[in-house]
Amino acid sequence: MKTYLKNHSDAQINPIGVEISLVHCVNFVRSYVNEYILRYGPDQKLSDDYVLGPVYLSMVQSSLRLLDGELGRLDGGMLDIALRASARVAGFTSEEIEG
Repeated sequence: MKTYLKNHSDAQINPIGVEISLVHCVNFVRSYVNEYILRYGPDQKLSDDYVLGPVYLSMVQSSLRLLDGELGRLDGGMLDIALRASARVAGFTSEEIEG
């Protein structure tokens, strides 16, 4: 396994320092959209929710900006992909995610 992938994997399994908050942040974003789908069904998109949709999008956008800072052993590209994929599952377009 390449060193950066091993470091990223180790940081996700046993985060330290700033990694703790980032791992929880990305897991929250991913979990929230999954729980929304379980509750309301796959046809109800979070992006169509007038109350929660904008808040979720703002959280994704803010989380993406946090990737510009210290990441510890985490790979920013992999976190970026995970956040954007979750937002697309929620029904947001790439343009909306970019803000």
